[in-house]
Amino acid sequence: GLGITHFQSSAVWIQSGSNGNTVAGNYLGQLKPDGTQGSTPNGGSGVNVFGANNVIGGTSSADRNVIAGNANGVLVQTATASGNLIVGNHIGTDATGNTAVGNTFDGIRIQGGATGNVIGGATPAHRNVISGNGSDGVEVDGEGTSGNTVAGNWIGVNAAGTAALGNAQDGIFIATGADNSVVGGSTPAEGNWIAAPGYVGVEIDGETTGTLIQFNRIGTDHAGTVNWGPQQNGILIENSGTGAGPSNNMVADNIVAFGGQGGAVPTGVRIRSTAGAGNALLRNSIYSSVSLGIDLGTFD
Repeated sequence: GLGITHFQSSAVWIQSGSNGNTVAGNYLGQLKPDGTQGSTPNGGSGVNVFGANNVIGGTSSADRNVIAGNANGVLVQTATASGNLIVGNHIGTDATGNTAVGNTFDGIRIQGGATGNVIGGATPAHRNVISGNGSDGVEVDGEGTSGNTVAGNWIGVNAAGTAALGNAQDGIFIATGADNSVVGGSTPAEGNWIAAPGYVGVEIDGETTGTLIQFNRIGTDHAGTVNWGPQQNGILIENSGTGAGPSNNMVADNIVAFGGQGGAVPTGVRIRSTAGAGNALLRNSIYSSVSLGIDLGTFD
């Protein structure tokens, strides 16, 4: 692979119409040849994707990209960016996956009408470690940005699974009309493990519908006993802007622990009064929150 650093723009740029490419086995960003933190980052994204059906990473350790110290780690954007697969990478850490070398903003951001993209998968080989970033681990944003999946990733956890590195804001943020997103999936193997976010574990905001949040572990270790809780809520559904709030979203079969560590919004799962109708909470295990397990507007 290549080491690409010190550039004013992005390390790798896949333009619209450039489809079916593979980007694998590279060090992209503020990294030395040995995979430890370097001195000068790239000014843009580690990988900037406008094309379709590209693979960023792969399912062997040799395919792994280490994407650290850029503006965003991976940016997937516009309606031409569909069917891309992001798997097996370390995003926001050094090559070991155990030391944070955060991207300035999001680890991965999907926006601008991009559809049908997949981050992670149901096997450990598909897992991305997305930790130590300066904003969200993953953000999926905007009207027309639909049908994207975030599954089987470790977000805010180190690659060894032994410590929380966090991300500075949300673990996963689904925002402003990004519809029909899947966070986790229909089997436990597809669940994301989200630890120590500076804000919320998983947040849905704006006119967003059809999101499924299922089989995720938020705020604790694999044993379910260690406090790696979010500073705010484990899961939050709200509308921070104008227009209709999030509606017809489902939150099911998740473990949500140690919510509200910052004290200001000390609940496990929060559905604010600004949210729309038809949001469902089913079969979740919610425990050790600073205050309420479920808040339906108490702290608004």
